[in-house]
Amino acid sequence: MWNLRLELGHQLKPEPLRTTEFAKALSETNEQRSPICGYGKPTVAIAFKAGRFSGQDFTLQPDGTLRCPANQQLFAHERRREVDGSLRVVYGASIRSCRPCPLREQCQWNGGATAKPRQVSVLLHPVTVGSAPLLWQDWSRRIHRRACIHLLRHQRIEVQAEPENGPNTAPPVLLSRAERAHTRLSWAQRLARNARPETSGQVTIRLFGVPERFAASLGWTAA
Repeated sequence: MWNLRLELGHQLKPEPLRTTEFAKALSETNEQRSPICGYGKPTVAIAFKAGRFSGQDFTLQPDGTLRCPANQQLFAHERRREVDGSLRVVYGASIRSCRPCPLREQCQWNGGATAKPRQVSVLLHPVTVGSAPLLWQDWSRRIHRRACIHLLRHQRIEVQAEPENGPNTAPPVLLSRAERAHTRLSWAQRLARNARPETSGQVTIRLFGVPERFAASLGWTAA
C-alpha cells in the first residue's frame, strides 16, 4: 500500500528525485583505512585436515545461526573487530550435541578425544566505497502523504444505481447458521454468494475533487 500511495502521490505532484550522499568518498590519505559502511560476503577458513569438515560445510541460517553437517545449530558467542576493520564472529556448538555425534571424527581436531565443542570462525570484511561517493536517490515521502490527505479532504463521491432489468420475483433464501457465518465458507462460496446478479442495473460512481492529471494517470474519464 505504501508503494502505491507513493506512486499516486508522485502522479499528483511530480517532483524530481532528491539525492543524498549515503557515504563519502575515500580520500587519498585514508584509502588504506577500513570504511564502516557495511560488510561483504562472509568468509571462513579451509579445512584444518584432509577429509575434515571446514567452515564452508556449515550453512548460515536466516536467524543468524549456523547449521552443521549433522543438522545441529551453532550460536554466535563472540564478536571482535580485527585491526584491518574486519568483524570476526565466532560460532560454537553445544557439547551435548557434539559428544554423541556420529560425524565427530570428521569434525573436530582430535576426533572423539576432543573435550570441547566445535567452533567456527566467520570473518566479515568491510565494503570499500571507492574514490566516488555513494549516492542514494528517492522521493520525498512527507510531501506526497500531506498532498494525498489534503486531496481526500476535498473529495466527494456520488453513486447512482439504475433499476434492475426485470422484476425481482425470486423468493428469499433461507440461510443456515453455517452459511450465515462467513468464516465457515470458502473463498469460492463467499464470492459466489456476494456476486452481483446479471440482471442488476449499471452503477455509476462520480468522484469530485480529483485533479485532471491524476484522473488521467488512473485511466478515469473526466467529466
